Amino acid sequence: MTASDNRTVLRLAFWGIPLSLSVMGLKLLAWWVTGSVALLSDGLESLVNVVAAVIAYAMIGYAAKPADAGHPFGHHKAEYFSAVIEGVLIVVAALLILWEAVPEMMAPSLLNAPALGLAINFGAGVVNALWAYVLIRAGEAHRSPALSADGHHILSDVVTSAGVLAGLVLAIATGYAILDPLLAVVVAGNILFQGWTVISRSIDGLMDKAVPVEEEEAIKQAIAAAAGGSLGVHDLKTRQAGPATFVDFHMVVPETMPVGDAHDICDRIEDAIRAVHPGARIAIHVEPEGEKGARRACQDYSVARLTRRAEWSITEMTKTDVSGLSQLGTKVDLPQSPEEAVLERVPSGHEGTDFVVRFTAPEFTSLCPMTGQPDFAHIVIDYVPNGWLVESKSLKLFLHSFRNHGAFHEDCTIDIAKRLVSLLSPKWLRIGAYWYPRGGIPIDVFWQTGNPPEGVWLPDQGVPTYRGRG
Repeated sequence: MTASDNRTVLRLAFWGIPLSLSVMGLKLLAWWVTGSVALLSDGLESLVNVVAAVIAYAMIGYAAKPADAGHPFGHHKAEYFSAVIEGVLIVVAALLILWEAVPEMMAPSLLNAPALGLAINFGAGVVNALWAYVLIRAGEAHRSPALSADGHHILSDVVTSAGVLAGLVLAIATGYAILDPLLAVVVAGNILFQGWTVISRSIDGLMDKAVPVEEEEAIKQAIAAAAGGSLGVHDLKTRQAGPATFVDFHMVVPETMPVGDAHDICDRIEDAIRAVHPGARIAIHVEPEGEKGARRACQDYSVARLTRRAEWSITEMTKTDVSGLSQLGTKVDLPQSPEEAVLERVPSGHEGTDFVVRFTAPEFTSLCPMTGQPDFAHIVIDYVPNGWLVESKSLKLFLHSFRNHGAFHEDCTIDIAKRLVSLLSPKWLRIGAYWYPRGGIPIDVFWQTGNPPEGVWLPDQGVPTYRGRG
């Protein structure tokens, strides 16, 4: 929270005090005019609002103090104490209402000057409704649990007032005086529920509850976008303390990386996190690749053990969907022909990021369609994914199936490429087939779908042309 935010929150908390006093005065006036125990219960809840407003103002001011030697992480949690106290006071108000209402049920009486009393109470309810809206919006915008708790408390007061007014109108219209104390009991039940809600939220904050799932996901994405050069991240932990968000994780870097380079990565990550979580307090523990913890983190990721506290690789943030695979991890008979072979694919992830995947088959074998003699080739396949990756075991089985397939060099090469294009619909694909000579004439076959995307790193295939003894 910025200094400007602090001033805004503190100013709203201060004005809550005279406003709560005014509303309480109006409600007690309505009770004095009518003698209604339901209106008295409404006024007693407003008394709690006054006390809560004073406590909220004091706690918000204390929470805004900067960190010091005794409180190096700041004073943010003070707002949660305010909210807990307010919740307790709400419960006390409910008990006071029951104290007044239960005896009245034994000897109910009709109201005095009902119209005037109801009009006064209605005016107080309108003021409360507007103020509750202001406080809830400000509490969410400035991440202030004290303001938010105060706003929800006052909103419960508005609901109470509306119920009281409706019930009293019904009591006047029907002449059933018992409706007045009965309504007060219902009001007390509603107030007890609101008090428990406020207390439970505040206890979550005091117990260092993690940020909501969607906010944690935004933090993960920010890290992934900014952590180029590192090897992985693990043990992500988050917590909230009033308006402050704390983020802590371990980052693995190559053993040979200079400290300055690792520090630059940390700076980029911190800027990216603060772009989605302004004012976040961030602690990054840098680990060299060889450390036991770093090895464990990489191993955990490799078997896709992604947990709530997020051990994940910088280069892939989500678990790969393998539900459609039928061959990986199981015993599979070798296909006897390319037509029998089954190519399988998995989602590539990283939409919006262009990268090149290379497969090399240095001992590819097929048969001459005329003589049945084996032909051998060194095949290199490069492609840029467009949402899909070919699963490598299925590709290996597919290429192996050509051992019994009779076709010329050119047919084999283009058939492989077209089968992959049909499966993957890649942004770009090329194949280089470097065939060993038969009869002294080597035949190399090259094909690609078009121009590769701009900016991708595309190394040379590294296979020299066949020269014999020349």
